[in-house]
Amino acid sequence: MVKNLKTDDLRVCHVASGDLFAGAEVLLLNLSGALSDKMLSQTLFVLFNDGILSKRLIERGARVIVLQEREFPADILLVFKLARILREQAVDVVHTHGYKCNVMGGVASLISRSALLIRTEHGKPPPIFIHKFSKTTFFSLLDYFVGRYWTDQIVSVSSELTTNLRRRYPRRKITTIYNGIDFSQCDEKSPPIDLKSEFGIADEDKLVGIFARLNPEKGVELFLKAARLISLEAPHIRFFVVGDGPLYKDLQKDAVRLNLEKHVIFTGFRTDVHGLLRQMDVVVLSSLHEGMPMILLEAMAHRRPIVATRVGGVPEVIQDRKTGIIVPSGDEHALAKACLELIRNPKMAKQLGLNACEAVKKRFSAQVMLEKLLASYRESFQKTGKTTEGIAS
Repeated sequence: MVKNLKTDDLRVCHVASGDLFAGAEVLLLNLSGALSDKMLSQTLFVLFNDGILSKRLIERGARVIVLQEREFPADILLVFKLARILREQAVDVVHTHGYKCNVMGGVASLISRSALLIRTEHGKPPPIFIHKFSKTTFFSLLDYFVGRYWTDQIVSVSSELTTNLRRRYPRRKITTIYNGIDFSQCDEKSPPIDLKSEFGIADEDKLVGIFARLNPEKGVELFLKAARLISLEAPHIRFFVVGDGPLYKDLQKDAVRLNLEKHVIFTGFRTDVHGLLRQMDVVVLSSLHEGMPMILLEAMAHRRPIVATRVGGVPEVIQDRKTGIIVPSGDEHALAKACLELIRNPKMAKQLGLNACEAVKKRFSAQVMLEKLLASYRESFQKTGKTTEGIAS
């Protein structure tokens, strides 16, 4: 048994993708903001590919190493580069994010003989078996193997996801830790954004927005169908689709097919998400499945009225008609009705936003997330009986 474990002395390495800036990447940025100066100096972020995350982490004074991915199977060689980094940095805990990073970080951890291997599951993991062989198939099989047999602890971001993961991995390995946000990033000191002037929108028009990576699971097509229903009743509403992804062009075509060209604006990827959120009269999450969506927590922190589908960890965050409105997944009519209700009842919308802000500050701060994460490291050392130089009494 490890006694008197000082988790703030641990040398932790987070391994993640760096080319996107989605939920996992936002979580890591928030986590870095909660670390003390000492812990930040002892934490290493190894990212596959350069991008916004590496830039923002460096701006915060974090230690970042970028390993540029290559085409499969040559990118497997990055495992050995990562293992060398883990040895040179004398890393105690390897914490991975995302199925490919789980595999590469897990194998590198084994090679380098790091003490603990932890992973966070941010959403529904890929299927274990896929009939057609591909790069995704290869890594999803390895991801399952590494998670089941090598990983010491699996962090799940919602209770609903935990239930699903228990069908896949030993339940003793799984712990639930909610995502947390850095409230300093949600203040109103940043330069104001005037979307209406930027896109030539009338002052009296209302703005309804969805912020998402444009993948199938985000249900943006459902949002567009709801937008069509809303526009028939309230033509002075403009809809924003903020984000980029593989469905970008297809969704633009869907908007044309639904006669929404004058109503829907696709902004592409934006770095000023917090400023954009503050402009929205209603924020929508229309996902088909989720873990614990960061954008939901950020919208709550900005006191935005929210309409979200009942999927994944959403009901664990939103209390229906107290901190937002929850609608059935896949129901564009219910989604449209809820949005119209908030637009037509500004008093109700304002109260939901105020309630949401109060709730998210109590339950979903980055500091609380960090404290629970450190406790999970401590618990993993105690369960496994593993030790690392300088922390065992």
